[in-house]
Amino acid sequence: GKKYAMKRITCHSVEDQNLATKEVEITRSLEHPNIVRVVGAATSGTADIVHNTTSQVVIVFPLYSRGSLHDELERRKLTNSPLPQATLLSIFSSICSAVKELHHSTHR
Repeated sequence: GKKYAMKRITCHSVEDQNLATKEVEITRSLEHPNIVRVVGAATSGTADIVHNTTSQVVIVFPLYSRGSLHDELERRKLTNSPLPQATLLSIFSSICSAVKELHHSTHR
């Protein structure tokens, strides 16, 4: 079957929970080839700083078998095999494109 990655956000206050919920909303709204899509999200519990209770916001993403860009860079660092300049420029351009989309989506 398919495998998924999960981001778990522990919320200690209503403000934390509101920020996490906003993150889910923004991330769900993004449609860009260089931004990982959200598969699902859920909230459990109630964050209350006065009563020392927390809530959990979980965001589910597809799991990519090759890992993240960070994983790839770490593998290459260990084997002393840097990426070719053209590949680096392509990756940088893709990241810039994704950041531009994120920036525009949060100002709509």
